[in-house]
This record gives sequence, structure tokens and C-alpha cells, in this order.
Amino acid sequence: MLAQAIASANQIPDANSKASALRAIAEAIGKLKQPEKAAPLLAQAIASANQIPDANSKASALRAIAEAYGKLNQPEKAAPLLAQAIASANQIPDSNFKAYALSAIAEAYGKLNQPEKAAPLLAQAIASANQIPDANSKASALSAIAEAIGKLKQPEKAAPLLAQAIASANQIPDSNFKAEVLIAIAEVAANLKNWGQALKATQKCPSDDCKVKLLTGVLTVHAEQQHPKLKEEKEEKEEE
Repeated sequence: MLAQAIASANQIPDANSKASALRAIAEAIGKLKQPEKAAPLLAQAIASANQIPDANSKASALRAIAEAYGKLNQPEKAAPLLAQAIASANQIPDSNFKAYALSAIAEAYGKLNQPEKAAPLLAQAIASANQIPDANSKASALSAIAEAIGKLKQPEKAAPLLAQAIASANQIPDSNFKAEVLIAIAEVAANLKNWGQALKATQKCPSDDCKVKLLTGVLTVHAEQQHPKLKEEKEEKEEE
């Protein structure tokens, strides 16, 4: 049924309508809870999304497909599919839409729960983000990737990735967007108790304001680690 739906979606000439159909199909695939059946269908969905010429439509389809990957709960099945998704996202010429797709793909990486599979994929995601010329879009993608790196929960695997992310952030010419990424990276490093990299991010800060915000975030994480109740109270306030 879903394979037929993908074949049918392939025949839709309008990019927006085709993307809409693929999003619905990806959502249905994500509900299968049968990785053996879902994986080949998602591979077909990516192939179909690759044929969409419009950047916005292609990005929205890839985002839905990436979200479906995150529901497979099988890293062995999801990893090669996510690698295909990155390759597809790399073909999107528009910075904003490329970042939109990469952010969803990075989020799916964070759900793999297998650092060995996720780490090389996140390295590919950083390399892809490096190619985004627009500062805002690049910052958005790198922040999402940093968050996914934090979900590895393995400082040894995360350290080289965070170093790459810092190097990539350092290439952002706009001070505000550079600061945004460095602050996100520093908080991830702090959560992993990688204080050296958190401080390294501080050194790359383009302004005193960035340094203050970054250090405040890092010290807050440290305080929450020492006193877990502080984190619980913070989460309760955010939920209110």
C-alpha cells in the first residue's frame, strides 16, 4: 500500500503537492513500528524527494522523512538512510531550506541511541553545514547539530565533533550568529563535563556579551550538575 503511494506520489508534477504527499507517506511509515518494512519504504521516499526541484518543497519532504527515521528505533536500519538524507540535503541550493532539512536530520541522529553510528553521520552534517553561505541558516543548522551531539552522551565521541563545530562556527562572519552557535556548543560541552571545550568556545567569542552569556550558561549547567534539584525547578518553571 505505502509502496504504491510512493509510486503514485512520483507521478505528481507539482513540487508542493508532491512534497505534501511524501510528508503524509513518511508520517504513515513512521507509525509502522516495523523497521524491516519501513526502511526500504523510506529509501524509496528519499529517492522520490530527490526528484523535487523546488528547494522549499524538497526540504519539507526530507524533514518529514528524517522524523520518520527517528521513529525506527533501529540504528542499523536508520544510519544508512540518514546518510542518504544528508546527501539529498546537500543538493538543496537555498541556505535556509538546506539548514531546515539538516536540523531535522541532526535531530534524528540524536535519537539513534548508538554513538558509533551517529558520530560519523554528525561529522557529515557539520561538513554539510560548512557549505551554507548564509550566516543565520548556518548558525541554525550548527545549533541543531550541537544539540544532537549532546545526545550522544559520550564525551569521547562528542569531543572531536564539538571541535569541528567550534571551527565551523568560527567561520561565521556575523558576530551575533557566531555567538549563538558558540553558546549552544559550550552548553553541550558543559553538559558532557567537557570543561576544556566549553572554555575554548569562550575564547572564540566575538564580543564581551557573548562571553558573559556563554559563561553564565556553562556555570548554570555546572551548578545544576552539583545540585540536580536546581535543574528540576528550572524544568518545572519552563513547563508552566
